[in-house]
Amino acid sequence: MMKKNYFLLIIAVLIQACNSVNKNSKVELENVSTINHNGIIISQENIVGQASAKIFSAEIPQKKFNLELVKPYDAIDSSYRVSQWAKEKSALIAINAGFFSIYEKAKGIQLPSYNLNTCYPNNYDPYNALPARNLKINAKWFGTFPNENGVVAWSKKQELFYIDKIKNINYIKLLGNDILFNNFNRYPLNSNITVFTDIWKKPIPIYKSGMLLYSDKSKIIKIEKLSSKGKGFIVPKDGFVVFLSDAVKLPPLKIGDALTLEVKTISSSNLENKLEKIDFIVSGNPILIQDGKIQENYPNTHFYLNSYARTAICQLTNNNILLLVVSGNDESLGKSVGLSIPELSTVMLQKGCYNAINLDGGHSSVFYFNGKVLNRNFSSKEDDCFKIHERSVSDLILVK
Repeated sequence: MMKKNYFLLIIAVLIQACNSVNKNSKVELENVSTINHNGIIISQENIVGQASAKIFSAEIPQKKFNLELVKPYDAIDSSYRVSQWAKEKSALIAINAGFFSIYEKAKGIQLPSYNLNTCYPNNYDPYNALPARNLKINAKWFGTFPNENGVVAWSKKQELFYIDKIKNINYIKLLGNDILFNNFNRYPLNSNITVFTDIWKKPIPIYKSGMLLYSDKSKIIKIEKLSSKGKGFIVPKDGFVVFLSDAVKLPPLKIGDALTLEVKTISSSNLENKLEKIDFIVSGNPILIQDGKIQENYPNTHFYLNSYARTAICQLTNNNILLLVVSGNDESLGKSVGLSIPELSTVMLQKGCYNAINLDGGHSSVFYFNGKVLNRNFSSKEDDCFKIHERSVSDLILVK
């Protein structure tokens, strides 16, 4: 009995320790430099006690600069380096944005992420970098997600800026029926129903047998049987294509039958009407601060509690926008070091954030300012496989 009680006591202490990590993650910062660039405040700070990791941030006055969410070439299947795209688009500041999955371009096969930091270009580069969850650019959905998750959303004129939890409900209307589906603008690896929109700029390879229904947004304009040999197809401009696997059984279809697509957004804060019309939405995980309060009780997993490079965005109490990246290189381990999620939340609160969210991080984290990447010293030798190279990402945020 005593041994059992002792064991329970140890478990209780461990749980309390984990909770204290969530609630009491104090971070001391040391200012290195602060400059005012045409009203934008650019800061660099050291983290006291960490030799490598540094914090770079940009406070952007609301409505005085363009804040754009972009996917290179406006194509779902694009991947590009933050620094290269920023230079091409004459952006002053750029950071990486949403989480993404990578696929081999030729076959649409999902790849492990360790390929991303080897020699550039590597065997799979350029790869397809598809948004892992929600992505909406210029009011067009690139990616949707059926489960509730955090997003940052804003309008082009920045009169609307939200950090909220949303989920999408997608369905096609066919033969008078609403048919729900989850797989939107992704390869149909394990899905029986997939919808592709015209943000796919190149032929899409499908290695499954089934049927393709081409729609001009209102009706079927073409029906095509598909083998499993990887034939590519092109989405009609301003239309969409529905892939139905052989497992989907439908009555006979004909050209001219009504076929429409609808993507609904459900908001935890009842912002549906505003989010339906908003220009930019990108997923993040997790929400760090909401209504001036740190979100506590994060899961006790490596993603949340380990010190990784991080990228975050927030709305400050003065309504300005803050972009922040924390990162450092550990070349001996080949890792990107930074902060835990509880520590990042604390830093964002110290910075004056009222609403904040974590974006993609790790090797994806890049802070670009005025022609240079500030947070990393990437090797200039692209064929040097023993150095970390800048990763191509799915989407990014530009300040112009």
